[in-house]
Amino acid sequence: MWSMGFKVFDEKGVYSIAVRKSKVSVKGFPLNYYEAKNNYYFIATGFVEGDEKGKRKFFSLLKKNKSVVKLEKSQNYFLIVTKLSKTEENKRFVHKFYDPRIIHSKPTIISSNGWEENEVLCFDRKILQDLIKISESIYKFQLMYLGKEKFSGLSVLQAIPNLAKKQKQTIQTAIDSGYYSYPRKTDLNKLSKKLKVNKSTLRENLRRAENKLIPFLVENF
Repeated sequence: MWSMGFKVFDEKGVYSIAVRKSKVSVKGFPLNYYEAKNNYYFIATGFVEGDEKGKRKFFSLLKKNKSVVKLEKSQNYFLIVTKLSKTEENKRFVHKFYDPRIIHSKPTIISSNGWEENEVLCFDRKILQDLIKISESIYKFQLMYLGKEKFSGLSVLQAIPNLAKKQKQTIQTAIDSGYYSYPRKTDLNKLSKKLKVNKSTLRENLRRAENKLIPFLVENF
């Protein structure tokens, strides 16, 4: 199995524009694409990381972008459909990036500087080399690695623990407020006031959420 890690920068890309202007980062995953009339349509899902002001600006920019056809969001998660004109240049890249023989093994990481980091797997090295050539001809491109490795599983196949609504809200607020930063930017007293719950309830919700997430992370990553 061949594994390749690479970065691309598309100055006019929907996500690149939005993350650069809002100073957030995104972890996303391409789900599928289809063709209609003179456009390609892409379905993807993602998670936004950053401060609250930045997240609001990010979603506002997506809604205003004419390339965004549909957008649904729940807190920091989103499901999106975007479109791209069917030029010959775009056609070559789309057909290679979404080649069914290529496995997108990890979520795409889009940094606040607009660079998109991808990791893909394929049994055929030539298919990955063709993707490199096309990417280099269209975008700014950085090859991080290309090599043969033994298959050890896909993180996308692991079932992420399902948190109760209160647990999810509590741990998300704790993350956004800097409770897990080093050094910590907040404490349980401030968090309890922000969430309008007593300290013991807050501590219990955090522990229950951590009890689900931490063993999963240790076991699978």
